[in-house]
Amino acid sequence: MPTVPDQFVPSATTSPLGVNPMSATTVDPMRNAAPGQMQQSGADTQKLGEVTNDIGERIQNQLDNAMAKQAETGFIQKVMNITSGDGTAANPGYLNLKGQDAINGLAGAQAAIVQAKQDGADGLADDFQKSMYNRVTAQHLMNFGREMADHHFQQTAQFSGESAINRANTYATSASNSSSSYGQTDADGNATGDFQKNLSVA
Repeated sequence: MPTVPDQFVPSATTSPLGVNPMSATTVDPMRNAAPGQMQQSGADTQKLGEVTNDIGERIQNQLDNAMAKQAETGFIQKVMNITSGDGTAANPGYLNLKGQDAINGLAGAQAAIVQAKQDGADGLADDFQKSMYNRVTAQHLMNFGREMADHHFQQTAQFSGESAINRANTYATSASNSSSSYGQTDADGNATGDFQKNLSVA
């Protein structure tokens, strides 16, 4: 394969006419600046691509964060509607239920909250947004769950106490209404009659 010399020195041989050969100074080879320019252009393009990619990632992160926060806000609003109600008699909210209603209503309120959380996740675009959403809602679920469990316990204790008192009062009233049997005894001298039975239960 022929090669191109790096340097070129013009020269000439002696002519038959006796003229001395010509000579000249060394000529530096020509350098092509194009490869260096292309390399620099490629580096600049790569740098621009990295910056653009970084900006794109920031925008996507902000979008993911915004979408997760929007879903979280919707979830909290739904849960507050479940727990605190909307101010109407049709929906007083679980935490406003008393006695037997509070005891019976816990399972339904819990199921509604689970569904509200799922609805929020279903509205997100990808697994990353859902992961962000699930992380923040997990703490909310603990807080709301604890509040509802406390209310359920208090209402159960209060309802049980009130039921016991109401039962005692009912039997005491029955004993009073059976006062005509007061003082009745059996053959062994033990108190008998409706008064004594109701009084014992009371």
